[in-house]
Amino acid sequence: ISTRRWGAAAIAGFVWTAVACAALPQRAPTKFDWRRFVRRVEMSVGSPRDVYALEAFTGAPLQRYAHASMRLHMAKSLQDLPGGDLWLVYRRDSFASGSPAAALRALGFATVTSLSAEAAGQRIVAVRVRR
Repeated sequence: ISTRRWGAAAIAGFVWTAVACAALPQRAPTKFDWRRFVRRVEMSVGSPRDVYALEAFTGAPLQRYAHASMRLHMAKSLQDLPGGDLWLVYRRDSFASGSPAAALRALGFATVTSLSAEAAGQRIVAVRVRR
């Protein structure tokens, strides 16, 4: 077999492999379903209706998908949370060290209930706390 035929065979093999790989079913990356998560929070919120987000990453989807019955607020830190009965939505990655639950307890909050969801490497938590 000549060198020229080997080159043509190598190119044909490469093209066939590329086409075969492209034809395989591709799995789309799983995105975090904010609409579903906000719906779950809304169903759980009931009363109180005050929901606090710690950052724009969680606050923006809440504002986009929540109904008007939820009063949404932004808090710069846990120390900015008012007393009373409220919901807090945060991203687990927002806390570089330590536990957010322990930090809330240290501030005098008691956890009433919580829910969370995880997808695409993001874990979002909604917790109802009372102080």
